[in-house]
This record gives sequence, C-alpha cells and structure tokens, in this order.
Amino acid sequence: MLKRSTLIFLLSGAALLTNAVITAQASDPLKNCISKRQELRDKTEEVGKLGDATRLANIQQELGKLEAQCAKLGLHSTQGTEVSEAQLKVSARKKNLVAALGAGDANSIAESQKLLSKARKTLEQVESQSTRS
Repeated sequence: MLKRSTLIFLLSGAALLTNAVITAQASDPLKNCISKRQELRDKTEEVGKLGDATRLANIQQELGKLEAQCAKLGLHSTQGTEVSEAQLKVSARKKNLVAALGAGDANSIAESQKLLSKARKTLEQVESQSTRS
C-alpha cells in the first residue's frame, strides 16, 4: 500500500495536470473538440459494455453531431489533430493511473500502466510521422 504522503502527492499532481489540460482546452477549439470527442467515445465504450442500447444510440448520435461540427471547423483528422488527440490520450491515461494508484488495486494499476504505455507509444509514432511530413 502506498504511503499517505505519496498518495496525496500523486493526487495533487493529477489535479494540477487536469487543470492545465482544461485551461489549454478552453483556449483552443481544436483541443476542446478532440477532448469532447474522446469523452463521448469513452462513454460509448462504457455504455456498450453495460448493454444500454437506448443510451448508446443517444451518445453515438451526439458523437456524430460533434464530429460534424468539428469537420465544419476544419478540425477533422489532420496530423496536428492526431498529435493533439494522442497527447490528450496520454494525459487521460496518466489521470487513470493516478486514480488506480489511489485505489491501491494491483490489477487496475497494472492495466492503467499498460494503457499509458500504449498511449505513449502511439504518441511517439504520431509525432514521428508528423515530423517526417
């Protein structure tokens, strides 16, 4: 089990990171769009696991509308968007890991670490593709 001071430190770091991401998103429509889209995709995944077809359809409809709005703004899947999405994914995975560390569940921690590692690898690939172009 983690020491209390370590846990407080990790949770404080997560809060600061979350505030920084929210501030950056508020000032950047691209990041705001990407963030909302990822949030809806995550909700779609969660609701799909629960088997609530009506709620799933509503969330998918909302996601479709959001993607249409983003496309109108010219924010649809460019290399810069892919990098931003990957960066947000890494931030979200870090936040999930901190939460898992706080819960102290070894399985959740291992899964969160695995997902964070995968997100970081994806970010590196997207960034390297972006710099080659």
